[in-house]
Amino acid sequence: MKAISPNGTEIVAASELVPSHARLVSRAFKRDIDGSLQFQYDPSGSDMLWDKQFITTNDEGLRVFVDELGQFWTENQIELTE
Repeated sequence: MKAISPNGTEIVAASELVPSHARLVSRAFKRDIDGSLQFQYDPSGSDMLWDKQFITTNDEGLRVFVDELGQFWTENQIELTE
């Protein structure tokens, strides 16, 4: 079966979050006058924690899916069709 959004577009993905650890430049930390910490991101990127990824949910706990136009829909809004 296919999953279809209320506007007739096909559901093509689940909205997921993947935690990561952003690498920082080790000697680039500073403190602002208000005490907030300043830092620089390391250009080598982030360490992705793929085994911790999860599907996003809305405030009611419903899973969120994405249609072919990039719009988000909750699982109770989606119709199944042949």
